[in-house]
Amino acid sequence: MRRRIAQLERLMHCKVFVEDMDRFTRQLHLRAEELCKGLRIKQETPKTLDTLTCQLSSLSLQCATAIDKAMEAVDAVGEAPTGEEDMLHAQVHKIESARMAQEELNRLREQVRVAVAARGGEPLAG
Repeated sequence: MRRRIAQLERLMHCKVFVEDMDRFTRQLHLRAEELCKGLRIKQETPKTLDTLTCQLSSLSLQCATAIDKAMEAVDAVGEAPTGEEDMLHAQVHKIESARMAQEELNRLREQVRVAVAARGGEPLAG
């Protein structure tokens, strides 16, 4: 019985942690969209674009860190307690969605980096 309770506690901790990660990565994605909204990449100065690249890189790194920690929480659960497999699967699905949000951040960042390179500049951000 204690073992089952411990498994359920780990699962609930995981669920809460993944939900926090999900909210956080959605906020990061929205922030990236706000940064890029209204920008005409081809008309911006290289310095503005480089600053944007740095900001997008930072958002992507924060997203990756949150995803890694959520994966650690899922790994800590181990096998889902009997009857709770769907809940654990839902947490993994949220992590996959967060990875897609991070990929979108990286896509936005790459668009900006290409614009800087097309102008003959060397972006400072990686």
